[in-house]
Amino acid sequence: VDPARSLLLPTLITLPERQRTRAAAKRALGIPDEEILLVSVARGAKYRNVGPVTYADRHVDLLAAHPNARLIVVGAGERADWAPAQAATGGRITACPEQADPRVFFEAADIYVDSYPFVSSTSMLEAAAYGLPLVTRFEAPEAAEIVAINHPGLDATARVARDQSEYEAHLTALINDAEARQAAAAGISAAIARLYAPASWLAGLDAVFAQAQAL
Repeated sequence: VDPARSLLLPTLITLPERQRTRAAAKRALGIPDEEILLVSVARGAKYRNVGPVTYADRHVDLLAAHPNARLIVVGAGERADWAPAQAATGGRITACPEQADPRVFFEAADIYVDSYPFVSSTSMLEAAAYGLPLVTRFEAPEAAEIVAINHPGLDATARVARDQSEYEAHLTALINDAEARQAAAAGISAAIARLYAPASWLAGLDAVFAQAQAL
């Protein structure tokens, strides 16, 4: 296909309206306001183990280094093989079942972490709409980039880790620095407003029709 005939239009989304402040959402979940909350939301299949390593295992060292942080994974459900990681972090890894309305988790989050080994692009987009810093990981070859986070705007604003060390470094930087979280959130919110908000999306649709007519 001639590249000139391949036209890209981002996904149209409804911008969420917060029902609670972050502090109020944390209280609703029983989480102290001073704790840094990492949240991940996806279907359970996206948190499959890679060999013997669970998604929870990948956060043990990080949470051990940051006793003021915790992780809630919405969609993973109860998994017996996560128990060692949960015990090692003093219960600061929580796995919840899939939920029809995970709004309170997005509202409570300080940082959004992507599912792994399968990314959840729609969940990342939803988290971005709440203005959350985004961290994802992509360890496959460049030729497989289609399975990485590749939404326009998010591909440039999300922090992408190529290995476990870089993943922990990205999260450590955000956990330790409130200003870094705010800066990341501002960049992501700007991308959402520029590309995904209804008015911007309609302008993009007009541009696509204009290009198609010209072709």
